[in-house]
Amino acid sequence: MSKDTRSTTKGIKNGVNSVTCCFCDYVQPAESVPKDILPAMNICRNLRYICDGCLRSFDGLKTLTKPILDKNDEIELEIKKISEHTTALCKDFCELKQLQMNESWIGIVKQGIDAVKNDVKVVQRTLEVVNTIKERENHVIIFNLIESNRKDNDSVSAILRFLTDNSIKDDDILRVPRQGRKIDDSKTPRPVIVKFASFVIKNRVMRSISKIKSLEGEFNKIKISHDLTRDQRVELRELIADA
Repeated sequence: MSKDTRSTTKGIKNGVNSVTCCFCDYVQPAESVPKDILPAMNICRNLRYICDGCLRSFDGLKTLTKPILDKNDEIELEIKKISEHTTALCKDFCELKQLQMNESWIGIVKQGIDAVKNDVKVVQRTLEVVNTIKERENHVIIFNLIESNRKDNDSVSAILRFLTDNSIKDDDILRVPRQGRKIDDSKTPRPVIVKFASFVIKNRVMRSISKIKSLEGEFNKIKISHDLTRDQRVELRELIADA
């Protein structure tokens, strides 16, 4: 989670003497913006201001997505190699068929085709992992949220509104399912997966989780984390152990 060291902007109003971040609505004091730029930022509708906190968040997002993009390049290269290999095998097979080669040669070709099929399966599994990571970028997991007759949507919405000073709207939250099958005699509540409409909304929540201790009652015992895959969790534990 990024630590935001910006000073308070209480009492500063958005207008000719200030500018507002287009992502988190942070109001920037006028004295921190060059005087010759401030009027243009307030007049031009297509000119947007992004605060330092959001820029750091975007830098973090680039760091997270770079391995995925690099992996996509590797996958595309591997698929190209497999395609070339398959074309060569098909050509060899046609030549063998025309020459009516014996069964031993046909068996060799079959082994090559089976090897290609295995390579394709490996690439498909890799693509599934990449797509899963991409899908989970907009998710968080809430732990220790008591299961009761109250709808999880209402509890989660109340928590997130408190953490973000009511900046989250209902349509910012797509789904709030529980993870796993409910066990009647279990004392540990199932984790809640919160699926947001965008990474910006999720990032706004993650930057505010320090406020959890200020929640009342059972809510101040919850924990919020990124929705990581099993491999990502293993890698994270290794990084923490090596730190």
